Amino acid sequence: MLLHLTVRNAINHARDYAAYVIACVAAIVVYFCFTSIQTAPIFRHLKMAGESLAFGRMIQVAGLIILLFAAFFLAYANLFFIKRRRREIGVLSVIGVTKFQISLLFFFESLIIGVIALIIGLLFGILFRNYSRCYYYA
Repeated sequence: MLLHLTVRNAINHARDYAAYVIACVAAIVVYFCFTSIQTAPIFRHLKMAGESLAFGRMIQVAGLIILLFAAFFLAYANLFFIKRRRREIGVLSVIGVTKFQISLLFFFESLIIGVIALIIGLLFGILFRNYSRCYYYA
């Protein structure tokens, strides 16, 4: 029953979650493209010059900063959407759904949305990476 309710809620609130999905996809694409810079063929010249270690560390630190910012942003957006659904949480509590079940409901809803955003974000990231690599060889 909880799974059915989770899927139904995710579908019913798809319009509300559209901005969240777009934000997730954008964060995944930016992070994916940024970290793929390390393997770009144009940066092989840095290895020859002996600067690859410093450049690689800079990319890792910048990637970590991007990842932390994206995690904070997505957690804030998730809390915003949960607060918008206070009335629904109240109704679920009144009909006898426990707090644990409500938490599971929102967890699985977020998981479904996150997996969808991850798949879309990785596909766009791969497309953008391949598109940008055309310019590396020019």
